[in-house]
Amino acid sequence: SLRGEHERSLAVQADLDAALTRAATVTTPKRVLFVLSLQGGSVMAGGEGTGAEGIIRLAGGVNAANGFPAWVVFWRSNRGRKR
Repeated sequence: SLRGEHERSLAVQADLDAALTRAATVTTPKRVLFVLSLQGGSVMAGGEGTGAEGIIRLAGGVNAANGFPAWVVFWRSNRGRKR
């Protein structure tokens, strides 16, 4: 029912608010890299404005991929070969 959905959405909002309150108490936030995938020598990570950044903030962290918009792919420069 619509009323049940509204009550569930209020409960979810209350949980998110509580997580943000806890995150605000972190005095030394850790830099966190949210890795979505590792494939073919590349790393896909969540940059600014992604859901990944939101999850990191809810946990009290700082996104290590700040400065990169959206989802970003980092490539290994040596492709696994020793230099």
